[in-house]
Amino acid sequence: MDYKIEVYAPSELPPEMRNQCIELIVAGDAVNPRSAENNLPQTHMVAAVTHEGKIVGVGAIKQIRRNYASQIALKSGYPFPSDLHELGYIAIDEQHRGNNLSEDLIVTLLSSFDKPLFATTASESIMETLKKNGFMQKGNSWQGQTDMLSLWIREA
Repeated sequence: MDYKIEVYAPSELPPEMRNQCIELIVAGDAVNPRSAENNLPQTHMVAAVTHEGKIVGVGAIKQIRRNYASQIALKSGYPFPSDLHELGYIAIDEQHRGNNLSEDLIVTLLSSFDKPLFATTASESIMETLKKNGFMQKGNSWQGQTDMLSLWIREA
């Protein structure tokens, strides 16, 4: 299949694209819909995968959220600086899963960002991708809204 990945500043995302990204993130069932709507426009950068003119995948480098990072440090039992950006909102349309799009999104985002990052995930495939791209699992797993989550840190 023919996929294209582009990176955007949130202000560059036209409303229709932003809405498609939010729909994908919400469909992934790992993020509160209100949180996605409020926070996607505040991200540092967004990467979108398109296929035949439709967004079928999304990921982001989120803005610094000190309180959230501090909560994750407490939950994981691993203290880390609260001024790190977070890699997240990785979501792929169900019909396009199995094409390494999550990995392609992560690699694309990381190639455009050279500062330390953290990520949380319950997905084994995302964990493998994070490992391949310089992230290390830290601390303990904890119960998220639906699954056990783990903390991953990438030093610059």
